[in-house]
Amino acid sequence: HEAYFGVGSCLESQGKWLEAIHFFKKALSFEDFNSTYRLALANAEYNAGNVLSAIEQYEYVAANDPYHAELWLNWSMVYYDSGDYDKACR
Repeated sequence: HEAYFGVGSCLESQGKWLEAIHFFKKALSFEDFNSTYRLALANAEYNAGNVLSAIEQYEYVAANDPYHAELWLNWSMVYYDSGDYDKACR
């Protein structure tokens, strides 16, 4: 799972969002409850234009690891970028 996550991270840094999504999902197939992997998947989904899929991942992490600080910052940016400032602040 760590190797898949590493490949996904490298692809994400190159802006290859769809390829990164594939490898993050592979990593999650071994380590389903890993918040870091899910947040990476959510970020890649958002950058690929899959906003609803990204929000689903953020909701999953919020339900299972609500103290993960990166979650709230990234999730609020999704709403901020879409112009929904009220949701971004909550």
